[in-house]
Amino acid sequence: MSGRIFAWLLVCNPPEQTAAQIAEALGASRSSLSMNLRLLAHFNMIEEVALKGERSSFYISRPGSLLDAMQAKIAFFSKLKALLREGMHIMESDPPEPIDRLDGVYDIYNFMENELAQSIERYRFELAKKENSRRSEG
Repeated sequence: MSGRIFAWLLVCNPPEQTAAQIAEALGASRSSLSMNLRLLAHFNMIEEVALKGERSSFYISRPGSLLDAMQAKIAFFSKLKALLREGMHIMESDPPEPIDRLDGVYDIYNFMENELAQSIERYRFELAKKENSRRSEG
């Protein structure tokens, strides 16, 4: 349901939607919707906003939320790697097999952290090129 809500807020018009509008568009129950709106807001994927002259709360997708989520994933990988290193250090006098397994998991997280960071950097570079191109055309 969270994915459906987020996708709807990316494509709906107007971009600001009340919970009732989202529920109607998605055919969702209000209880499920409420829980998932809170979840998406907690992870900064959407924002709750007030519109002038309106009494209801409105929800919008938050610009940059996907990049922020990916940055958070990089930080998560880094923390896991630190825990794995600590575990391997604690186990250094143990038989090598469990340490080798931890090292294998460490390698995966290290690879994913580096690849995701590089991908974000390339994306930001391409985005800047695209924005510069738009400015020079306009």
